Amino acid sequence: MTDAIDIAVVGAGSGLGEVLLELLAESELPLGTLHLLGGGEAMGRRVAFRDHHLKIGDPLAFDFATVAISLFVGDAALTAEFAPRAAAAGNRVIDGSGALRDDSKVPLVVAELNPEALAGLAPGRIVATPAPASLIMLAALAPLHAAVGLTRVEVVSLAPVSASGSAGVEVLAGETAKLLNARPVTPELFPQQIAFNIIPHVGEADGDGSTAAELELARDARRLLAAPELELNASVLQVPVFFGQALVLHLETRDPLGRARAAELLAAAPGVELRLHEAPSAVADAANADKVFVGRLRSRPHRLELWVVADNLRRGAAVNCIQILQILVQEQL
Repeated sequence: MTDAIDIAVVGAGSGLGEVLLELLAESELPLGTLHLLGGGEAMGRRVAFRDHHLKIGDPLAFDFATVAISLFVGDAALTAEFAPRAAAAGNRVIDGSGALRDDSKVPLVVAELNPEALAGLAPGRIVATPAPASLIMLAALAPLHAAVGLTRVEVVSLAPVSASGSAGVEVLAGETAKLLNARPVTPELFPQQIAFNIIPHVGEADGDGSTAAELELARDARRLLAAPELELNASVLQVPVFFGQALVLHLETRDPLGRARAAELLAAAPGVELRLHEAPSAVADAANADKVFVGRLRSRPHRLELWVVADNLRRGAAVNCIQILQILVQEQL
C-alpha cells in the first residue's frame, strides 16, 4: 500500500495550474497534503479542490522540505527561481512550465513514450515535459518512427492563444467583442490584431528566420525519438482559436508505409484516437479531452500526411504531468 504523499503545485493560479488541479481532483492518487503556491495576483486566492477550498500561498515562505514532489506549472520565471530550491530541499521536481526543458541535464519525459527516464529518479532531481505542441506531435510520430523510420518531417503548427497564457485568451475575447461592435482595436500581447487574423509566426525570428517555437519542435522530436539526424522543418502560426493545438504533418519514411498499416499503428498508439473517416477538430473533439486525435490520413509508398489536434493545456501538458506523478508514486520513489 502506497503511503499518502504530500506535494506542492507551484503556479496553481495559471491556466495550466487550473487544469492540473482538475485532473488531480479526479485522480485516485494517494494524496496527503496538497500545497498550492503562486506569484503575483494569484497569491491569496482560494481555489476549489474536491470538497474544500485551498489558498494559494507564497513560495518564498514555503518550506519545500515538507513535501516529496513539486510540480511547476506557472510562468518560467517562477520555475527558474523556485525549482532549484525545491530540488535542493530533496523534492523530485516536475517542470511543466517550459523553463528547464532545454537544459541537457534535465531529462525530457513523455510518460507514454519514455517512462524509463524516471527509473531510479533520486530526490533532488528535476524532470521536464516537452512543449505541448511537441508532445501532441510526438504522440503521432513515435509509433510510425518505431515501425518504419522517419527521415523527414514537415510540420505546420497552429497555436491557440491559450499557449500565451490567460492573457492571450483575454486579448482574443476582447478584440473579438470590440470588432463585432465596430470598435477599433490596438494590438496587445501579439504583434498584430489576432481576432479574425492569422499571424505567420509565434515569437521573434532568429537570423535564419526561424522562431524559438519552431526550433523547439525539431529539438524535442530529435531528443525524444533518439533521432539526432531527423530532418524536421516547422512553421508555427498564431491562430484566433482559444484552446486546441492543431498540426499538419507531412512525413517521409525510410521503409514503405501504406495507409492501412499507418492506421493500424496509430490506432494502437497510447493516448491516440484515430478518426480514419473524419477530420477531428479542436472544438468538437479535442476540447477537455485526454486524447490526441488523428485524421485525414493520405499516403504514398514513402509519404504520409496527417492532421493532428489535441487540447494543448490538458492533453499537451497537464495529463503528462499527472502521468509522470503517477509513475513516481507507484514506484514509491
